[in-house]
Amino acid sequence: MKEKDTFSFEQLLLWGVMIPTSKVGFGTIDFVLYPFLIYQWGFVQATIAVSLFLLVLSYLMLLLYEWAKKDLFAIECFKKQALERTNNAVKGWTIASFAFRIMGENAWIFLVWFYQPYKVVIFHRHSNYYYKISSRDIECLCAFWVIRSIYWAGFMYFGQSIFVMLWEKIT
Repeated sequence: MKEKDTFSFEQLLLWGVMIPTSKVGFGTIDFVLYPFLIYQWGFVQATIAVSLFLLVLSYLMLLLYEWAKKDLFAIECFKKQALERTNNAVKGWTIASFAFRIMGENAWIFLVWFYQPYKVVIFHRHSNYYYKISSRDIECLCAFWVIRSIYWAGFMYFGQSIFVMLWEKIT
């Protein structure tokens, strides 16, 4: 990033590809694959399979982030702005900016509910993509993964229960 936070066309294009690709990819797993596997395998087996798959995928995304040595998801940019608390992006109404305004450095507690674990790890890291993944990063990834897996399993169970109840009333 340049001094005045102006971004190159290459950086904007990279964000324009990586951010939607990540959202669509993980959204497909969360909202299409997970419910399908619940239907096919049952709740417990689907939860275990999807949770483990997401852990591996999150770790691979973290490795990709480190390998690319670029701010693939605009997280470093947001982190810099959030830590300074001077940019309008932090004053906005996104979930991340709201969490940071309310909780400061402990925003990860809130962010883990809304973002994939690898994004929260990237945000929570003491270093940026120029440094190797540390054992602390792996521990954080596992902790965030456990929290998100429990939360998402509860969300899917609740959603499935409502869907089944409504389906039975309709038919």
